Amino acid sequence: MARQVIIYTRVGCADCEREKELLSRKGVAFEERDLGADKKYADELTAMGINVTPVTLIDDELVVGFEPQEIEALLKV
Repeated sequence: MARQVIIYTRVGCADCEREKELLSRKGVAFEERDLGADKKYADELTAMGINVTPVTLIDDELVVGFEPQEIEALLKV
């Protein structure tokens, strides 16, 4: 079953790039929400009390920061 994966990113975020690379390498489809491209994405994170990137939402599980082991465990890849 396909998982819904959303990544909140910002330009210049090295960990964001590493995470996108990891997911791409593992063949995981994801939706990128660039905070600089649309203010509503930044507002979504603020509403969650988060002010760092990357933030990854895998179905209902939230991962704050670049945590490859946690992401792989959630995705079982």
